[in-house]
Amino acid sequence: RFLKNFSGISVREKQGVNMCQDIFGVKAINVVDPTLLLTSKDYNNLLPLKSSESFISTYILDEKENISLFVKEIAAKNNLEIKKLYGGNGKFTQYISITDWLQAIRDAKYVIVDSFHGMIFSIIFHKQFVVFCNQHRGTARFTSLLSLIGLEDRLILDNSDFDINIFNRPINYDDVAPKLCTIIEETPFSEYDRGYVSLTPQKSTKVISL
Repeated sequence: RFLKNFSGISVREKQGVNMCQDIFGVKAINVVDPTLLLTSKDYNNLLPLKSSESFISTYILDEKENISLFVKEIAAKNNLEIKKLYGGNGKFTQYISITDWLQAIRDAKYVIVDSFHGMIFSIIFHKQFVVFCNQHRGTARFTSLLSLIGLEDRLILDNSDFDINIFNRPINYDDVAPKLCTIIEETPFSEYDRGYVSLTPQKSTKVISL
């Protein structure tokens, strides 16, 4: 009942809008994840120069044998090192800073994740990526975005057949970027919210180009 005390409610998934109405009796709006309101240029301002290393970055929260085998096969096929950003019995193998995490995604040749924000930043940095989706955690936030920008084929569901050649079909970000910009511009954030996130409120109505 306390949800009705809020002046506004936003959710990242289309299904969440219906859930809020049907279950809680409140109106919600569907918005993009706030991390998408900044461009790759904004994030690059926080990071050092690009590394010349050649590697795969993995950010796998639910480590499974079939995912590990997939990663190793991709690495061996492309003669790449594996840089794990998370792993080991649900604990970080190292305390990695936010900037190191962002840099590892930005500088990787390929990115393999099962995390929503791992996927988001792969898109922001225009990376060749695949995302494993644990259906027990929920698929809506992944499919909601990927379906709108034409990247459903980068989502691997549990028990799917893994396509070892998926990276031979590169993502064309010339097609993806305009779709994503349209979605961002249509997101009904208030002028204050959009200005606050972008840090440039006087330019908040301009198209965000990734």
